[in-house]
Amino acid sequence: EKPSQAIRAYESCRKTLDWLKNDMQLMTSEISDIAETLDNELGEVKEEVERVQAERKAKHEFEHPAVPEGFTSIEDLQASLDLGEYGDRITDYTGNIGDAFSEIADSATDIYTYDLLKWLPDNYEWLEEADFQGLLEGCKGDLIKMTQMAQYVCFTQDMYTHQEDIAKYAALEGLAAEGVYALADEVYDDVFDGITIDFNDNNMDIEDFATEAQTAIQ
Repeated sequence: EKPSQAIRAYESCRKTLDWLKNDMQLMTSEISDIAETLDNELGEVKEEVERVQAERKAKHEFEHPAVPEGFTSIEDLQASLDLGEYGDRITDYTGNIGDAFSEIADSATDIYTYDLLKWLPDNYEWLEEADFQGLLEGCKGDLIKMTQMAQYVCFTQDMYTHQEDIAKYAALEGLAAEGVYALADEVYDDVFDGITIDFNDNNMDIEDFATEAQTAIQ
């Protein structure tokens, strides 16, 4: 049993060291300084960690109060939505939602040859779709630019496919910015899942979804 314990201890130490070096980007000298500090002041370090944890817990409880029965928090409502791959970026944009989709897709498109060539084999259909839309004119023969256009079409279409939930996400974000923490389930059903607002209207401005939701709730 002792050899196996030693092996487990070694593997645990190695994982911790790898985490410190690779994930935390610490140099060997910095890791040594941390080890020395823990050796000399372990009690004080534990107390400080416990204090910080208590502060974070209190802050979380203050910002996330208990939700009454029949209500759901904005955060949980947002988490229940299917935003596709890049839909959560919508809150970084204002103005027309279709224009925002185009900008998001453009910013998400890879620029490195390796990443583009890695993506292409499983996504040839988007190359065909980009060609069908006439987006490859002027770049045919340049595989990298063609693949970038294919990615752009793929990412844009993904957001349009998930537009209803993306627009709801943006509307909920707008309500949260106005201090709304939770919604009654029946209100959410009426306003967000009813016919009050057309969340698939791609001519709407992003901020208008929140405005219409707020008006409907009032």
